Amino acid sequence: MILKRSSLRLASSILRSNLGRLSHPYKLNFCVTYQCQSRCLTCNIWKMRPKGELSIAEISMFTSRNPYFSWVNLTGGEPFLRRDLVEIAELFQNNCHPHILNMTTNSLCPPSRVRLMMERIVELGIPRVVIALSLDGPEEIHDHIRGIPGNYQGVVETAQHLEHLRDELKIVFSYTMSRYNPMMLQKTIEGLREELPWVTPSIFHLNVAQYSENYYRNEDGGFNPDPDVVEKEAEWLRTQNRGLSMFEILEHRFDRGIGSFARSHQPQVRSRELDATIFLDSTGNLYPSIMSNYRLGNVRECDYDLEKLPAETVEHVKKLLEHDLMPAHHTSCEAYPAMLADLKGFLW
Repeated sequence: MILKRSSLRLASSILRSNLGRLSHPYKLNFCVTYQCQSRCLTCNIWKMRPKGELSIAEISMFTSRNPYFSWVNLTGGEPFLRRDLVEIAELFQNNCHPHILNMTTNSLCPPSRVRLMMERIVELGIPRVVIALSLDGPEEIHDHIRGIPGNYQGVVETAQHLEHLRDELKIVFSYTMSRYNPMMLQKTIEGLREELPWVTPSIFHLNVAQYSENYYRNEDGGFNPDPDVVEKEAEWLRTQNRGLSMFEILEHRFDRGIGSFARSHQPQVRSRELDATIFLDSTGNLYPSIMSNYRLGNVRECDYDLEKLPAETVEHVKKLLEHDLMPAHHTSCEAYPAMLADLKGFLW
């Protein structure tokens, strides 16, 4: 019954998003911490020294006063550095009853710790739980991009520790294309399969390195991949992805748009940020999307209730979005709900 209710609620939000603006977002992208052990060449989150991150009591108030999130994405930094990550997931389950909970990891925390946390999260009963392990190339290339020797083996070991949960947990590998790993996708998958025979191309998710002043805090340019390479990598992955699950269908469409975005820096599908999705950072700041620089306010200033955000600010941002005056992006955080709000686009 819980599965049916959560799936129907998510389906209802998706269908309504195809008819117009929603009264509140159904997907939350939540950076639970900016702390990170990586030293990535394409991201400067690791340089941050966050202070005043939301406490578990504050997250409890936020989830209870905004109970409508059917899809929750816990990201970072490195989410597993928060020792209360399971409790955070439990708050969302108890107060929001999401149908989907997905999270990311750089695999630099002890694999046994990640395993124990994921076992507890799976036991919460959230219908769809997904974990994405970042992997940007074969061993030498991945460790170079991530700036941590041994990181590749950490990915392998983390995946091995999670193998026994594969019936209850979807394991995905998140591959970010940049100028540091051209045409390395197929080699990466083949090398990984030598140690993890159950890995298939269909569980690889492509990203393209992007600039964000607010989130990644990186400098524009320098790391951008060659658009021709992006298109070739995406096309190769599409030829390997023949599945008909909702994830695989979404991935197929996402990959169709990633090459053109790398070339034009314009998404093929209009963003639904501040409509279907919203971004909350670890210190309580709210933004229309994970890539947006426009701060809507802070949950501590609006009694942890999104309905109490400054109306003038929200309306101003809506107008900016309406006239395409916000930063363009092509990330799964916002692209999936945008694609789902354009169901007719799956016909082409």
